[in-house]
Amino acid sequence: MPVEVLSKFHSANRALSRGELAIAAIHIAHTGLQHLPHGEDVPRTLFMAEKLLASGTGENTLLKALNLLPSGTAKEWHFNPDQPRDEHGRWTGPSDDNESEDQASDGDSDATVSGDNASGGDDDSGDSDGGDDSNDSGDDGHDTDTQDENAESQSPSPGPSSNPTDAATPYTPTGDVAQQIANALEGKGAIAFVGGFGDESISQIMENAAANFPNTNGAQIAYFTWDQQSELEDWINQQNTLTGGNVAVIGHSYGADTAATAVADGAQVSALITLDPVSQFPPSLSNVQNNAQTWINVYTDPDAAMRSQEEGIGNLLASMGGQWQNDPQGYATDHYVVNLNHADVSVLLPSKP
Repeated sequence: MPVEVLSKFHSANRALSRGELAIAAIHIAHTGLQHLPHGEDVPRTLFMAEKLLASGTGENTLLKALNLLPSGTAKEWHFNPDQPRDEHGRWTGPSDDNESEDQASDGDSDATVSGDNASGGDDDSGDSDGGDDSNDSGDDGHDTDTQDENAESQSPSPGPSSNPTDAATPYTPTGDVAQQIANALEGKGAIAFVGGFGDESISQIMENAAANFPNTNGAQIAYFTWDQQSELEDWINQQNTLTGGNVAVIGHSYGADTAATAVADGAQVSALITLDPVSQFPPSLSNVQNNAQTWINVYTDPDAAMRSQEEGIGNLLASMGGQWQNDPQGYATDHYVVNLNHADVSVLLPSKP
């Protein structure tokens, strides 16, 4: 971000602190920045950004995750009170003397996010030992680890490993879940894919899933964003008429909540698939159950080893947004807990070879 733009924001902030709202608005207007896209998403984006920054997430890491920070601009982002200024007190450019300090700060920021993700996972899952949950599958109740036990825990296991959130609900192999999802979608006359927050502009998980779906029987394929619930409901009702009720809806994150809410509100479907649904105010799960002939719910609950492989901040955002976790269990026809990061659900979706 150019230092001239940051200078305008700095002036606007000082004006706001003095209660001069009009002056602050003028400074912001002089930045020349365009209006933020997707107006309805802006409050949620700002809320998430504020919480992430307050939890210690670095500025550059946050901007990179949102694709807002091109490579090579990290040095310009950091505020440095010692940067050279002109006779009017305005910044004249980034300080070369502090380049190494900025780069070090970038490294610290990235490391902070990794720590946040790991600690966030421990908090959400209720894991008290803070260790690598991948070793839990071989746990026989004794706390003492030996090299033989460690080697055994790292070897492939034919059965599911224990789930760190709920020991009574074991991990299901991702291949098995992917097969169940493929079976549920097979032969459907119409399938709607619903993306989560930022899917259309950032992750494109469900948008790509819709484009790459192996549509061998000529089903009607549609894609919706998380904020298009009314459009989704209209589409479901229309396709129910055209296909004789042979409609499936699959959503991810906030999009899974949108899909489930549409079904709970009366849009009946042959199959509903919710991939790690997220929202602070879920719909009536009993209504979802009543209006979906088949409901497959997937909760992504990565262990520490899987979390360490995450790129971005998807797990933290999902946790802050209100993961449903195991709440759909007992309502969904099938409820699975998988050892995946929140943003890695594409491995569960059918795709063209």
